[in-house]
Amino acid sequence: MAPLMWLLRHRPACTKLVLPWYYKIGKHVPATVFSQKRKDWDPKRGFLVTSPSFEFFSGMLKCVAHVDGVTFTSFYLPQKVEDRIQNLVLKAEPQKLLVGETLHLMCAAETFVNGRIVFDWKFPRGKMHKPVITLDRSEPVYKATSNVTIQNASMEDRGLYVCRGQIANNTRKDPETNITVTVYREPFLKLSYKKEQNYEAKAGQKMLRLAWKVDAFPRPDVTWYKDSSPIAENSSCYELDPLKYRLVIRDLRAKHAGNYTISLSNAKHGLYESLTSRLVVWGKHLVKLAHSAACFSAAAFRANQEQRADVGQALCLPGAQKHDWCRQKGW
Repeated sequence: MAPLMWLLRHRPACTKLVLPWYYKIGKHVPATVFSQKRKDWDPKRGFLVTSPSFEFFSGMLKCVAHVDGVTFTSFYLPQKVEDRIQNLVLKAEPQKLLVGETLHLMCAAETFVNGRIVFDWKFPRGKMHKPVITLDRSEPVYKATSNVTIQNASMEDRGLYVCRGQIANNTRKDPETNITVTVYREPFLKLSYKKEQNYEAKAGQKMLRLAWKVDAFPRPDVTWYKDSSPIAENSSCYELDPLKYRLVIRDLRAKHAGNYTISLSNAKHGLYESLTSRLVVWGKHLVKLAHSAACFSAAAFRANQEQRADVGQALCLPGAQKHDWCRQKGW
């Protein structure tokens, strides 16, 4: 148990601790001199009692001092002080924001009965803010919070925020946590191709990801289109991932070939961007235009389509002036 200390300022020096009364197993026990061996007297500070026994907290204490033949007494009711602190966390809402917006910071920790947590803040660039402290004692585990609200945030408010939880008589290192807050001068939206502008795949391929590179704040709304028609979020043909700005196609078929457009919008700040990628799907009996291939018109292909229904759909090279269908010689 942590040491206990009495501060006896503006009072005569206390030279003896007495237990004037206490209860033990339901019986009243007369006053006795406190017999704690590990106690040290400091006239400027008081008694320092190390590892007090249960007897110490059983009743009231009386401090007796004698000065020039005059006896002075003071009474104290000992109370065990909790020195445990746990689950220190620091949250920022939002962690990224624009100049002029409001930033809320909350540092929280837990202790137990008679525990009192003191929160020590460090703000970027030495700025000072007044926190609001709350303590919830409705449960055996006390929950203490320190809340800081920064109105009309500026670029000076970006950076590292540190919160340290301190508790009385804690002989261990005080726990500490931190969080980095980002402040942007203005909103932005940038969209570019992540790898390739156009994609090629073979019919029967298990999976293909179409991805774009996005740098934006705040996060924009995302909509995908295939050949100018919106792709529904619950589509059974596609898996949409707006958080990573990618579209996943599984079990590729000829019907998946076409133009795919990603459209980003931030209506509040008037920001809009879009890009289109073309997907070419080669069928089992179709190959890309090369020296061993010959091209024939789409009309000829359609005429032959009913007889060869298993032939996958594919376009020729992206740079072709006219969309032709290709096949191997002798097919």
